[in-house]
Amino acid sequence: MRDFLHDIGSELFAEARELDIETLGRRMNVVGGPSEMAFPKNVGLLFFNEQPEHFFPATQIDVVYFPDGAGGDHFEEKVFKGPLGRITRDALDYINRNYLKEVVTKHADRPQAERFWNFPLAAIEEAVENAVYHRSKEIREPIEIRIDGQELMLLSFPRAKSLYPLARRAGR
Repeated sequence: MRDFLHDIGSELFAEARELDIETLGRRMNVVGGPSEMAFPKNVGLLFFNEQPEHFFPATQIDVVYFPDGAGGDHFEEKVFKGPLGRITRDALDYINRNYLKEVVTKHADRPQAERFWNFPLAAIEEAVENAVYHRSKEIREPIEIRIDGQELMLLSFPRAKSLYPLARRAGR
């Protein structure tokens, strides 16, 4: 919890070293119950437990890449498990490093080139964070991010969303 407070730049971080774990949890509103019977709240289990899937099955993010398109015979899959904040950050870093590409188009009639990204990182970040925070805890399915050459699709039950198909964004 202290690392999380540091990472987000919380003012509570300065006090966190002096607080015991229960008091810190109560200040962060991730611990409830009376002092003689403290218990973690669901948000605490999801964000600060190394194995939240023990309490909420399928708490994970699957990034699936289809090099030959969704109908192809081959795919690559990377599964992210752990506390929600970490798996969200790790999945986004993985997508950024492996699947986001910039295309530069030079023009004969002007010195400025045009630059296009196949998928805008800011939009992906927003969609993945929304999927993580608003995911149904009753439906036991992981968040799945499917990527091929044309689109990035985010599946987070009970709904799915296609993010920025490549052909539409590039004006083709």
